[in-house]
Amino acid sequence: DNNNNNNDTSLSLFDTNNNILITIDDAIERIGYGKFQIYVMIAAGFGFAADAMEILLLSFLNVVLQRVWNLSVHQTAFLT
Repeated sequence: DNNNNNNDTSLSLFDTNNNILITIDDAIERIGYGKFQIYVMIAAGFGFAADAMEILLLSFLNVVLQRVWNLSVHQTAFLT
């Protein structure tokens, strides 16, 4: 009695009898895309940007600190 379509490539949620409850695509369509999702995307974007800026800053700062503090290559590597 398994009526699942095996040719369907979308992700699905199943119950204990392995029957499809709802596909992930359908769940996202039902939830929709509103203000909350936009705020989450903006917050995530700021988080990723801050992380990238930190790595970039450390790469430039290592060269300066190595000269000013007379650090070895190994000591400079520990700064990152």
